[in-house]
Amino acid sequence: MKSAKNYWSVIILLVSLSSVTSLAQESKGIVEFDRLMSQLHRDLKIPGMSVVLSQEDSILFEKGYGYDDLRQLIKAEPGTCYKIASLSKPIAAYLLMLYQQRGIISLSDKASDFDISFRNSSDIRLYHILSHSSEGEPGKRFHYNGYRFGSLDSVFVSVSGLSYASLLSRDVIEALSLNQTAPGTISGGIPIALDDPNYVNIVDNLTKYYSLDEKGQAREVQYPQGFGPSAGLVSSALDYMHFLQCQDNLLAANTQNNMYQIVEGRKGNIIPYGMGWFVQDFKEHHFAWHYGWNPPGVSAMVIQDRTSGLKLVVMANTDVLSRPFELKHGDFLKSPLTQVFLRTMVFQGEEVPELVAYERESEIIIDKLKGEKPFVSFLSKIGIWVIFLFLLSALILWPLAWLLRKPWNIKHRKLFINVRYGKNFTFFRYYGVVMIVICLMISGMLSQEVELMYWTDFPGIIAGAAIYQNVFIALPSLLGILLPLQLIWTIIIWTGKYGTSNWRIQYSLVSLALIAYLAFLINWNLVNPAYYAFWLF
Repeated sequence: MKSAKNYWSVIILLVSLSSVTSLAQESKGIVEFDRLMSQLHRDLKIPGMSVVLSQEDSILFEKGYGYDDLRQLIKAEPGTCYKIASLSKPIAAYLLMLYQQRGIISLSDKASDFDISFRNSSDIRLYHILSHSSEGEPGKRFHYNGYRFGSLDSVFVSVSGLSYASLLSRDVIEALSLNQTAPGTISGGIPIALDDPNYVNIVDNLTKYYSLDEKGQAREVQYPQGFGPSAGLVSSALDYMHFLQCQDNLLAANTQNNMYQIVEGRKGNIIPYGMGWFVQDFKEHHFAWHYGWNPPGVSAMVIQDRTSGLKLVVMANTDVLSRPFELKHGDFLKSPLTQVFLRTMVFQGEEVPELVAYERESEIIIDKLKGEKPFVSFLSKIGIWVIFLFLLSALILWPLAWLLRKPWNIKHRKLFINVRYGKNFTFFRYYGVVMIVICLMISGMLSQEVELMYWTDFPGIIAGAAIYQNVFIALPSLLGILLPLQLIWTIIIWTGKYGTSNWRIQYSLVSLALIAYLAFLINWNLVNPAYYAFWLF
């Protein structure tokens, strides 16, 4: 009997020691996690950042870094409210998965049944839109497309007769008791939710948004506008974590498996997106994750380790958590947030050599960001205006000079002429005018018609958009294609001595201005052959 008691005492002792060791390791991991997150906050020059870490239903760590309002020195907290950009997508996906679970809809339903129309819409199912695989042959190719995802608004209206905002408020915000989440419509420049007094606390707790100026200092920027299934929700890191925990409890296991399933696309390529979530396997762990980005002031990220139950939610009031790391292609290992999370929490104490290359790449990017003086700031305030005015003056003066100096006859009314006969340079002049018109159209579009997010986050304007938008989105790439020919014309008019010396100098200056303008467009990823993809689908 005594021997048996001693046996069980040893067992209990070993279990206790194991638990203590596990808690000590977890605590050490959290301390290191906090240290690295604080370092990342400083290195990326983020004014304010909120972080919540959990395992299953238990909060392991919550903290705010920096300030959500630099002017009034209001500290960021785990409950600080942010615009969350594309983190809105998983919430819209949750609603659709819930409705399928209840038998209200099927994700296999045709998109066209809900008045969703694209060029290949007859073959598109709802799950194709949810997984960003609706372009080309449905289900075969991944193309992250916020516009198409936003078209799911028609599904919600069709099944409920309510607006998406009202439906979201009823079936998510109220049903899950999300007290810091709201549909982010715009009133007086401030995101609010349907002018509902229940959301006053969210407006009061809403962060300011910031971007780095030419001196590397944070400056306040306007709130991003817009709301729909694709983007625009307002929430906090704490509330979003609560949503994730509720989702796990309310969706059946087979529904969740469908949501986080990795699908094989064309030629064996993996589609890195499930139903509203990026999905990725790494070292025998299955991850679901998503990032949010709306330049210049919004970035966020959420990571779920579906294997261990660990979850991370991070929100910031500037865009550097997302912008530099090209997350839209579906590899979360490129994010330094992911690297910190994996090192300190998921694989704590383990060697992870597969991360080394990603960490080095991130270090290079972060080192560059430490001293970043954005190219766009200089050009937008000085250079781009000089270029714009010069090109505008050239557009006005060239035809005027031509009319004043040349007789109005058949020879000069012709756009294309044979330059071998005489010193006529009408062809070159008209080509330069076309180039200038393209630049002025791009400038007008950037300032008025198209938000910068279209250009920086999406690979191209979405099929189904208005024709004029398709044309506009192609213009920067068209400029990139035509500019080499402009430079060739410049060489020809000098070597062939077409026109006067003054005109040749002016033409050359126009060419230099066009090069500078193209450099600005390339800096903002506006020149990309992928923007022509809409013609294919």
